[in-house]
Amino acid sequence: MISSFIFSAEKIGLIYRGDYSGFSGIYYEIYKYFDIIPPDLENKIIEVNYNGSYTINYMGYTYYASENNISEKIKEIFQNVNSRSILVIPEGFSVVTDYGTNTSKFMTFESTLSVKLSDGGITYNYDFTPSLGESIIRIPYNTIKLFIDGEGSVKINGISLSIPATITVPPSVINISDGINSKDYDLRKYSEKEYIINPDRVKEIKTLKTEIYGVFELESGTFFRGSPLSVWISKKDGNIRIADSYFMSDYGDADELISRLALNGVPVYAYEKNRTIYVITSSGELFTIDEKNIKKDFGRMILGVTVSESSMLISTFKLEIYRLNFDTGLYKEGNLSSVNYTIPDISPENKYYINKYYVEINSDKKIFSVYERTFSDEN
Repeated sequence: MISSFIFSAEKIGLIYRGDYSGFSGIYYEIYKYFDIIPPDLENKIIEVNYNGSYTINYMGYTYYASENNISEKIKEIFQNVNSRSILVIPEGFSVVTDYGTNTSKFMTFESTLSVKLSDGGITYNYDFTPSLGESIIRIPYNTIKLFIDGEGSVKINGISLSIPATITVPPSVINISDGINSKDYDLRKYSEKEYIINPDRVKEIKTLKTEIYGVFELESGTFFRGSPLSVWISKKDGNIRIADSYFMSDYGDADELISRLALNGVPVYAYEKNRTIYVITSSGELFTIDEKNIKKDFGRMILGVTVSESSMLISTFKLEIYRLNFDTGLYKEGNLSSVNYTIPDISPENKYYINKYYVEINSDKKIFSVYERTFSDEN
C-alpha cells in the first residue's frame, strides 16, 4: 500500500498575465511544488507577469527571471517546499536504478523525464512527459516491435543478439553495431507499431580462389587456413590480411616459427587468452604466438583439450594429462582413466559473420568471398 501522503502537495493560486508563450514553462515549474488552483483567500497566491521575461510576486517579494533561468529561480523561491514526487512503473520492462533493476522508481517531477528501461539485458534510454495530475505513471506509453533480419549476430545498445530476431523496444534511440560499424535509429517519435532493420550483404570486398582447410575463430579475429592462400580477419580493426601463411594473427605470424621450432604438423587447434594464441598441430606440437615462447612436443596428435577460465587441460595418446596454466605455464598433472577424442572440428562452414563482414565459402571450399555488411531499414 502506497500512502497518498507521499504524493500530496500544497495548493497555490496562480495569477498569470502576459503572452501565452510564457505560460507553459512557468506552469510546469510551479507544478513541481504545488497543486495549481484558481486564486482564493484560503491558499497562497503567486502572481506572474510575462513580457519576454518573468516578474514574479510571491509572499510580499518580487523576483525577476529570464526564460533561461526560470527553473532555478522557482527553485530558489520555493526552497522550503518539498518537490513533487511521482511513482514510475514500467510495464514489460524493468527500471534501472543506482542499485540494480526494479519494478518501479520514485522520481522528482519534471516536464520531461528520462529513465533507463531494461529487458533481456538490453538497456534503453526512454524520455517521457508525465501527465499533470497523475501521481502514478505507467511507462512506456507505447512500444515498438523491432524486427532485425539477417544472419549471425549484432549488438543492440552494446548487447549481443543473434539474428534474425524480434524484440519489443520503447520509443528511444536504438544503436545497432556489428563490432566496427554502428548506426543509431531514432525511434523516439516513431508512431507505428513495427519497425524493420536488415543487415544486408551490399559490397563485395574480395573473392579468392583458394581451398580452405580449417577455420580458427578467436577472440581477436578469425583465421581461415587455406591453400594457396590463407585469410586473417581482425575483429579489432576490421583489417583483412591475405597471404600464403601457416598461421596469421594480430599478434604476429607463425611462419617464422616453423623452422625455428622445427614444426612438422599443421594447426588443428587454437585458443586465445590474454593476448596470447596457443596453437596445437597435427603432430602434437604446442606453441604460442606472443612473447611467452611456450613450446612442447607431445610426440603425436593429442586426444583432447578442455579449457577453463584459468587453464587448458590437454590429454595425449600416451594417456597423459598436462595442464597449461595461462599465468604460470605448462606441467604434467596425471594420467587418463578413459579415452575420449575432444578436439573441436575446424572444418569450414559455408557462412561466417565477423563484425561488419559476411564471409561466404562455396560448397567445394575453393571459393572464398568477403562482403561488407551495412544496416538498412525497410520502413
